[in-house]
Amino acid sequence: RALELIERIRRDTGRIDSLIGELLTLARLDTGTTEGLSEVVDLSEIVANAIDDAEFEAVTKTCSIASDVDARMLVCGNSELLQRAVDNVLRNAVQYTAANSCIDVLAHKLGDTLTIAVADRGPGVAEADLEAIFEPFFRGMARTSSGYGLGLAIARRVVLMHHGRIAAANRPEG
Repeated sequence: RALELIERIRRDTGRIDSLIGELLTLARLDTGTTEGLSEVVDLSEIVANAIDDAEFEAVTKTCSIASDVDARMLVCGNSELLQRAVDNVLRNAVQYTAANSCIDVLAHKLGDTLTIAVADRGPGVAEADLEAIFEPFFRGMARTSSGYGLGLAIARRVVLMHHGRIAAANRPEG
C-alpha cells in the first residue's frame, strides 16, 4: 500500500511540475518579449524532431504519421519555442485522432511563406470552438482527457511571436 501511495505521489508531482512549466511558458509568452528570436532555425528539422517524438506516442494508439517535409526551411526565430509549438500541435493530433488512423504532416516553403499543416482523423471541433481552442484552459468537449488546455494556447503565442498565424479547421474525413 505504501509503494502505491509513493507511486501516486510521484505521478501527481510530475503532473503538477508539467502544469507549472506550461503556465510559466505561457506567462513568458504573454509578456510579449521578442528576446532570442534572431537565431537561424531550420523548421524542417523541428518538424522531423516533432514527428519522431509523436511517433513514439502514436504507437499506443496504433496510429501512424505520414509526412511530406521540404528540406532546409530556414527562418529567424527561437528554436526551443518553435519546437514546443510544433510538438504541441502534433501531440494534440495524436491525442484526438482515431485509433488505427494516419496523421498527415506537411511542411512546405513557397516563396517567403512557410506552411506547416497537421491533419488528423479525429472527431473534429465544434465550429464555434475553432478559435477558442487556442485560448488558455479551453478544452471544449475534451474535458475528460488528459492535459490542461495550454498546448494550443502556447502554440498560438509562439507562432504570433514569430509573425505567423495558426488556425484550425474541420475536414470532412475527420
